[in-house]
Amino acid sequence: MSRAIIYATNSNNQTVGIGGIVSPGTVVRRYGCNCQLSGNGIVISGTGYYDISATVTLTPTAAGTVTASIYQDGVPLQGATASATVAAVDTTVTLPVIGVARLMCCNSASNLTMVIEGVESDISRYTIKVEKT
Repeated sequence: MSRAIIYATNSNNQTVGIGGIVSPGTVVRRYGCNCQLSGNGIVISGTGYYDISATVTLTPTAAGTVTASIYQDGVPLQGATASATVAAVDTTVTLPVIGVARLMCCNSASNLTMVIEGVESDISRYTIKVEKT
């Protein structure tokens, strides 16, 4: 089994609506061909398991519960979610999200994205690391 890794970050401010995708920005490090930045997601390819570690720092535009989740091909990845409840506007929170994605067919590819739900938010920093194990 081959190993591959990608680490991407985005410190540009972005406003993400409910159900919106956070842009991973720029690749800082990448090794191998199984993990690549593509638009607003990370494309993984090749049979195996992929460890995902992401952190998003955001400020919800209204009081309420904001949730950050990793999606695989438009479907929430089970257990890869974090949330926080803020009582006041302009309260910044950092949400760590971890998970494991799986690809079972060697000729397939899958798209991983970070989706914000609950409350529209201003994102100030987003980092994601995906490693094929």
